[in-house]
Amino acid sequence: MHLENFLPAAVYLLAVTALCVAVFKRLGLGAVLGLLVAGIIIGPHTPGPVATTDVETVREFTHIGVVLLLFLIGLEMEPSRLWRMRREVFGLGLSQVLVTGGVLAVYAYFFIPSGWALAIGVGLTFALSSTAFALQMLEERGESASRHGRTSLAILLMQDMAVVPLLALVPLLATGGADSTINFTVEGSLIKVGALVALVVAGQYIIPRFLDFVARHRNMEAFAMVAMLSVLGAAWAMEHIGLSMELGAFTMGLLLSRTVHHHLLIAQIQPFKGLMMSLFFISVGMSIDVSLLVRDFGPILRDVVAIMAIKTVVLFGLCIAFGGSRTTAVRTSFILAQCGEFGFVLFGLAHELGVLGEQAFLSGLVVIAASMLATPFFAKAGDAIATRWREGASPAAAPIELEHERHIIVAGYGRIGRTLCSLLAACDVPYVAIDIDHAKVSEGKRSGHDVYFGDLTNHGVLSAIGIGRAAMVVVTVDSQENMFSSLTHLRQYYPDIPVMVRVRDLETADRVIRMGATLAIPDAIEAGLRFSREALNLAGVPRPVVAGLLSALHADDYELMRVGTRDLHRQLTKRREDAEGWAEEEVEENEEGQEDFLQRR
Repeated sequence: MHLENFLPAAVYLLAVTALCVAVFKRLGLGAVLGLLVAGIIIGPHTPGPVATTDVETVREFTHIGVVLLLFLIGLEMEPSRLWRMRREVFGLGLSQVLVTGGVLAVYAYFFIPSGWALAIGVGLTFALSSTAFALQMLEERGESASRHGRTSLAILLMQDMAVVPLLALVPLLATGGADSTINFTVEGSLIKVGALVALVVAGQYIIPRFLDFVARHRNMEAFAMVAMLSVLGAAWAMEHIGLSMELGAFTMGLLLSRTVHHHLLIAQIQPFKGLMMSLFFISVGMSIDVSLLVRDFGPILRDVVAIMAIKTVVLFGLCIAFGGSRTTAVRTSFILAQCGEFGFVLFGLAHELGVLGEQAFLSGLVVIAASMLATPFFAKAGDAIATRWREGASPAAAPIELEHERHIIVAGYGRIGRTLCSLLAACDVPYVAIDIDHAKVSEGKRSGHDVYFGDLTNHGVLSAIGIGRAAMVVVTVDSQENMFSSLTHLRQYYPDIPVMVRVRDLETADRVIRMGATLAIPDAIEAGLRFSREALNLAGVPRPVVAGLLSALHADDYELMRVGTRDLHRQLTKRREDAEGWAEEEVEENEEGQEDFLQRR
């Protein structure tokens, strides 16, 4: 496409997308539905400057967004957390694929003119939900960490793993399975095992060393390139040996989840993921042939309603059977009722091999996309049902939703930040520390502190360390320039969170307070006061007098230290006399109390 053709098409795409997203978010239906509708308007089936007919190529390219999404999920997961979810992943997830696929196969046998073999393939394909759609909706609604969010993630992970045997099933359907055999050659098996071992070695040892090297030299451009290379390299390797790209990206995310670069990796990948996911949903909308939808509206509507209803009922029952609450079951089943993006791949392969005819192939694509269009409305219905059930439940029967304890974010792992983290850990106060010095981060990790590589000016890092759930941010960085930029960023995007800042002097403290800091501690002043306290104690000044003087200097945000030297001397003299009087009264009271005690004995 020439530049004179590309620019009008790009302007048209951005204008339509921005308008649709704004309208649908305003209606409370979410950005994803707006992107799908924008794709319908932009797509080749409607008039406009975007006339590409190779929608499948566009969708395959933008599928990288789903790959990046699974990588980010792996980064957030950690192997230990995945192991704790094994019952949901391999129990509930596998049951959902098999049971839902079986029921939908019966439906496909009676309503799609085909034999049982094809009906089973179609049923299992429709049993898969959209990982991209469901997780994006959960993220938009702030429900990723909720019970139904975690349950949905477990099921989606199992569905992603189920794609591999389903891809192997399609060629068997093409030959009827009569003369087909699955050949597991020694060479092929060794290649697969070798690729998996290479992936683990790369994610566990090689890539972290590259990340350490570029981070130590603060080369953020190279860091971003290495991050993208690790994701796309893992995805390509897994696809090359016959596994799914998503599984490779998720595995790489798991391997890198325990590195010190955890949060910075999320911050670097997040913008690319957001862009590619948006384009992916637009490409899905472009796949919807409006003329076909209008012409076969009755059968398509019947299939969409039946499939989503079957998936909802079956998944609801399975969630209850696996010990989930009714509210968790209804929210999970309603948000996973749509068909998945892997259906495009499976139906496309079946169409190429002659398993599906042209009409059935196109109808299947429209059914998948239409189910995605209906999901925001379905999710709202699930919310309404869950809310009504919760309101109607007795207090004893209502599920207990435990909130995560709010944590403190410590920016800067120097001498002050390190001490603060040690005190917080000793007092069992949750915290997360970040620093841009790789050596300090490594030292903190070796000390057992929860410290990561990053800074407060990166919005992705802030999101990754849970800025929205934090109780407070403490800025202890050495660089005053970094301190000012961090405070400016926090106050611009998170104006309500308390921020305590370390500064050099009172003048800087006043400045940061005007910028919106909750509290400013001038470390030069504090060092001078500590030095003065020790000197006075060594000089023989009574400790109560010293404590009274220092308390006066700390009072009202160092008010006494803001006056002139002569006024300060006069004020301190008066405070010393008052403190000496209090000390004498305290001694007299102690002596009287001691005499009374001796008399009573």
